Amino acid sequence: MRGQCRAAAALVALGVALEWAQGALTTTRLADPADALANAVGVLLGLAVAATPAATWLQRLDSRLGP
Repeated sequence: MRGQCRAAAALVALGVALEWAQGALTTTRLADPADALANAVGVLLGLAVAATPAATWLQRLDSRLGP
């Protein structure tokens, strides 16, 4: 679980960094804090689901639908 928390923190940081980059490094895109928040909520929901029995079912489904 510790590794998943670290990965989740890295993904949240990446989402914030990408939003910042959109606003600071382009002239056609805007940084939107609501997008960064939505990204963070998605990561946290994924982390929460990973701690439930649904995670096993989703992994099996993913392996059946895989490439």
